[in-house]
Amino acid sequence: HVGIVGPNGIGKSTLIKTLMERLPAKGGHFHFGHQIDLGYFDQDFAQLNSNQSVIDTLWDEYPELDQTELRNTLAAFLFTQDEVFKEVKSLSGGEKVRLALALLMLSHDNVLLLDEPTNHLDIPAKEALEKALKDYDGTILFVSHDRMFLKKMATRIMEMGKESHVYEMGYEEYIEKKKEGTLPKQNQQKKESPEIKNEPKERALTFAQEKNYRNRIAKLETLLEEAEKDLESLRELRYEPEYYQDYRKMEELDSQIDEKHNEIANYTKEWEEKMLALEDK
Repeated sequence: HVGIVGPNGIGKSTLIKTLMERLPAKGGHFHFGHQIDLGYFDQDFAQLNSNQSVIDTLWDEYPELDQTELRNTLAAFLFTQDEVFKEVKSLSGGEKVRLALALLMLSHDNVLLLDEPTNHLDIPAKEALEKALKDYDGTILFVSHDRMFLKKMATRIMEMGKESHVYEMGYEEYIEKKKEGTLPKQNQQKKESPEIKNEPKERALTFAQEKNYRNRIAKLETLLEEAEKDLESLRELRYEPEYYQDYRKMEELDSQIDEKHNEIANYTKEWEEKMLALEDK
């Protein structure tokens, strides 16, 4: 289960789309092994819209399955009882994501390429996805900015930057070693011209700046953990009668959730920028 990480705009989603041949390769080449069946998910794929019911959408794709099998799959993605008869066009964004993921799980592909699969998912839906993926015995290559999802799902990390590397470790170990500057070095084949071979490398950061960056990174990680806990608490309030029975309170809650998402995004962007600066020191 390979988690792809790196600064915004570095090309993580572009890589996934290139592997799926949704975009032409900008260079290089890739090759999949024999008998590889690819499953793909992104947010565009989740924009399902039809007059069909939820269960009929699955039945059209997998007519050989009986109703019990389909309902069991839908239940795993939190569609229970009469919810399976809801029209797809009436589903919320999060419900459409869950339906798209249920379709993907039924495909039984042995390689999954996932682009931000937890976007728009509340806590129960995210937990359902995590359970489905933990039980999945194939290969997963996924892009995510969700640190908790990365911690739970990634068994390897592919870091994209000026140079890209794959590290044989989970996300928490990767973050710890990156902070310490102890990530394993990987073989690189670089050709240096004789004229510059022995020139000392100019230091991008002073020692004082480097210390400040490391302190700020540690602070940002604390802020991110606190913000992620706050976000989970806010999401849980959606299931309280005080909120779901009061339209105005629910609107205010959704606004708070959006603000918390933006706060996390800003912290994450600054964290990525400072980590990248330390790499270049």
